[in-house]
Amino acid sequence: MNIIKKIENFWYYYKGVVIVGGIFLAFFVISAVQFSSKLDSDATVLYVGKNALSRAELDSFSASVSQIMKDDYNGDGEKKISYIEITVVPDEANKTLHLESLERYRNEVFGGDGLIYLLDHDYYYELLEQNLIVPLSEILDTAPENAFDENAFLLSSLDAYALPGFSNLPSDTFVCLRYPIMIGIGAEESQDRFEIAKQIFKDIVTYDLPEASE
Repeated sequence: MNIIKKIENFWYYYKGVVIVGGIFLAFFVISAVQFSSKLDSDATVLYVGKNALSRAELDSFSASVSQIMKDDYNGDGEKKISYIEITVVPDEANKTLHLESLERYRNEVFGGDGLIYLLDHDYYYELLEQNLIVPLSEILDTAPENAFDENAFLLSSLDAYALPGFSNLPSDTFVCLRYPIMIGIGAEESQDRFEIAKQIFKDIVTYDLPEASE
């Protein structure tokens, strides 16, 4: 039996095992990467949409968030966030890449560290229907007039949108906060992460752009 035939036979009998194993491996890798990154970042921002930031734009985005943050919330001497970007490929453009991006998105939502979300329209409403988005009333005293609804802001309605990095994202991106994740960590650690993410979210959505000096 030649090598190609052996591979075909292996795939025929063990296809299910390979697929399931691949999913668990992807989940493990994502968790491991995020665990290492959270050691030196205050929180994680997850972007899901059609856009993709360049390296320079990502650096600008991170610097802008650090500028907006009012405190070093994890106390390590540095104001810093981690940024995870999932560029969703439309199904009609490439079905395989669409399914891959969709799988990564769901892995991040249900097993990732990100709690501050920047979302494309469809993904915002999907998570809203699943009651995963924190109402603004639980974060701020009242929902500000520039809020899109009771749960989110459009990026274009925020002063932060004028800052480098933020301005490179689509103007109709939804900015919201998801409820804490309890998978794989204790309740106390989960709550601590949530409280920090909530503070940074508040810093972003309440940021006032300094007036230009005359």
